[in-house]
Amino acid sequence: MKSVDYVVMWSNTKLKPGFKQWGLLNIRKFKHKRCDSTLAFELARFDHRLGEAIVEAVTKNEKIVNVTKLSTQFDRLILEPLQKHQQDLRNGGSIVIIVDGLDECTHSDCADTDYCGQLLQLLVDNPFRLFPFVRLVLASRPEENINRMLTAQKHIVAFTLDISSDETRDDIKHFLEHKLSEVVKRHPESEILELCRKNNAVDELSMRASGLFIWVSTVVALVTNYPERLKDIMDTATPKNAPEALNILYKTALKSVAGEVGDADIQADIRSVLGRIMAANSLPCTPGEAPLTPAILNGSFKGSSNRATRVLEKLWSLVRKDDGRLSLLHKSFDDFLIDDERCPREYCINMKDHLLDWITICTKYFIHFLEENVDHPCPEDSGAAFHRFVMTRVAGGLDDHAPEVSSAIDAPDADVHC
Repeated sequence: MKSVDYVVMWSNTKLKPGFKQWGLLNIRKFKHKRCDSTLAFELARFDHRLGEAIVEAVTKNEKIVNVTKLSTQFDRLILEPLQKHQQDLRNGGSIVIIVDGLDECTHSDCADTDYCGQLLQLLVDNPFRLFPFVRLVLASRPEENINRMLTAQKHIVAFTLDISSDETRDDIKHFLEHKLSEVVKRHPESEILELCRKNNAVDELSMRASGLFIWVSTVVALVTNYPERLKDIMDTATPKNAPEALNILYKTALKSVAGEVGDADIQADIRSVLGRIMAANSLPCTPGEAPLTPAILNGSFKGSSNRATRVLEKLWSLVRKDDGRLSLLHKSFDDFLIDDERCPREYCINMKDHLLDWITICTKYFIHFLEENVDHPCPEDSGAAFHRFVMTRVAGGLDDHAPEVSSAIDAPDADVHC
């Protein structure tokens, strides 16, 4: 096989599978929207010499962490530390970096920085070409922009992973048993593992997963505190392939959540909460932007102060909170919700509507703030987080939606936090 710098592993569906560990000397695995800063952090943890060099780079120029030009950050925080200790690192053996979910890394929090384009161009430019002891393994769904930019490069070899193999099915079963045993360790009173064994659910769920580790993680999260949901999942039709497996799972999850609340309006609230999370994370923002937190999400709803909270309490198996920031569990769930051919009408997300919703909320708040002519709230004030969120996003998308926002502002019943 020819010498290559990167290996791209495509999933043979639109969904990426899991990995087994590789038998190489040093393996680091990371997954984050800003994979440049995450890689620097992981390299610093991996080798103290790299850690010291990275700390030195940040100490000399603290603003480097806020630079939006990816190549500049990559040079200062990753390539220069590698260059400084190149000989010692080379003598230590190969360093294999696994990026699990390149398609998720290319979804920037701030669209106006074109982080996706910058990251892909960086990979095209082969930044590790001067460091032959470094190898990069990229796992990704074969999204069009990634496929177009990377597969034609001579230093990259791309191939499809088979998620239907016997090895993958065995891994899925082992992974499911491991996740269930973790639940029992955290919650000794939980009967979910015994319930699964009693109903032969481990084998049944492993088959239904269709080779998808994210399917297993989602199911375990769904049933951990709600064992009655296991029957809902087991009663569904056996999927024919991986995409159908996720379609059935997400439909069942949403139906179960709505049915447990027993509220006729809950479907609309679920759609609003999920839509606002997706839209908030796609809005252009300014440096220092405030992340979308549960409190800010609550503040965006008019009237009841816990409207979003009661929905989130049921949705934590489908929504995650990283460092306080709300996002959906997995990109495949985003894709499901915006596809009207896959998602039930009552939950389907129209991103334009929800973007307009957020822009209107932010604009109405901003106008109210100016009219009241009051000081910015202190950091410890209850509304400070919502205020900062609005101020870093109020201009996002306004140029594209000015007429609609103008009409919405005149509507007296629009949600707004004031």
